[in-house]
Amino acid sequence: MTVMVVVEDGEQPARFSVMAGTLAAEHQLPLICVRSDWPTQRFPDARQHVLAGGGLATSGLLWPERLSGRWLAPECVPATALALPADCVVATPPQQASAVIASLQQHGHRFQRLHIRRQGGEWQLAAEESRAVGDPWRQDDFGRWLRATPRADVAQSAPPRRRPVVVALIGSRADQWDSYPATLAALGDAADALGLALRVRYLSPQRLEPTLKALDEVDGVLLPGGSAMANVAGQIAVARDTLLRGIPTLGLCLGMQTMATAALQQLASLRAASLAEADPAAPVKTFVPLCQPALTGVHRSGRLSLHSQPGTLMAALLGESSPLHYNHRYQFNPLLNEALTQTGIRVSALGGEGTVVDAIEASDGRFWCGVQGHPELGSRQDAPHPLVTALLRRAAGEE
Repeated sequence: MTVMVVVEDGEQPARFSVMAGTLAAEHQLPLICVRSDWPTQRFPDARQHVLAGGGLATSGLLWPERLSGRWLAPECVPATALALPADCVVATPPQQASAVIASLQQHGHRFQRLHIRRQGGEWQLAAEESRAVGDPWRQDDFGRWLRATPRADVAQSAPPRRRPVVVALIGSRADQWDSYPATLAALGDAADALGLALRVRYLSPQRLEPTLKALDEVDGVLLPGGSAMANVAGQIAVARDTLLRGIPTLGLCLGMQTMATAALQQLASLRAASLAEADPAAPVKTFVPLCQPALTGVHRSGRLSLHSQPGTLMAALLGESSPLHYNHRYQFNPLLNEALTQTGIRVSALGGEGTVVDAIEASDGRFWCGVQGHPELGSRQDAPHPLVTALLRRAAGEE
């Protein structure tokens, strides 16, 4: 057997496994990723990539999934070199490389060690003798990895036809580029499919002006997921504002939770309601821990099915049932279903055993939608997710 060991970028979780992924996809080989531990204070969403079979991995694993068209297995540790397939690519962070090589040598595996060579914004694999291996790659304006010199047989995106559409992404630029790249990439996929010139405006939910004046200049808003509860207050404020103004808005996971909370806070009796995870002292909890045995009691994770309610916008966009990646331990408080309806927001999809709220939307037909899952993880450059495409259509005034 021959194992190609790629010593990956050890600086940003959003870039981990990129180059190993290009090599594995090019040679149609299995990819094995060695787990890397990232400083959570700097990268709170470093391990938020949802694996199709359940569980979480370094967020950069998005790229090899997009390149190969296959869902990846969980990350491993160096000792699992014992069970390597006949030929494969191993992605390892720099701090684990020596242990990986030692394990391969101990068990008599043939291997080639490769490292990343960077020059002028381009990345390329190189052997120890500095001989280039494969094509150089670069990132586009949406963080997506592309060959620096496109192949003649690969179709290129058509140039945008319309004026720029401005979408506010309620997160810092660093979070989207360095920690969790899937949301930005999904926006780029949808813009390409629609032939739109898209400008993304990053608005950190922890640094918003009280007046939210920045929203005066945007055509749409995307509230992303994430594990940082410090983002909740800012997301709720944005969701409240977009609901009042009628700005097309899409919420993903935490984004849906803050949208539902913003809607409920319109009611006098629920002004102080909030997420249990963000505010354990809140008098009314809008999202409470999962409690169904079928959902393991604590964590709903993996590529599962969303079931749209008949007659909803969600059903029109996704059909009766649609696969979606999920990663959450809290669900909408079922005691607040009636209160949510009173605010003009309805439940538009269910999951689990039919009692977990998987999506909400404005009942008057405006595009103000939230989903508990992560559609961005299912987006591809030639197949954008319908929910992200619908957001950009509404933002561009096409529907």
